[in-house]
Amino acid sequence: MKNTVLFLIKTYNVIKSWIKANDVEGVLGLLVGIVALIFGYNVAAGTAFGIFGTKNYMILKNYIVKKAQETLSKYEINDVE
Repeated sequence: MKNTVLFLIKTYNVIKSWIKANDVEGVLGLLVGIVALIFGYNVAAGTAFGIFGTKNYMILKNYIVKKAQETLSKYEINDVE
């Protein structure tokens, strides 16, 4: 039971941090994309999913750059942007 509660708390924190990182544009892009797809508006759904994908790409890119800079700073290499 304790492991289940810990898992749910970790899952909740991951989802909460993802929503904060995605901001309004990313979350609304996902929701509008799903609704538009359900109602058959394929172009609108594609646009909304494109916004959603762009926001997630930026989050992933910033995470990778941050980790790369942390790794390079361990070896005192500071000339990478």
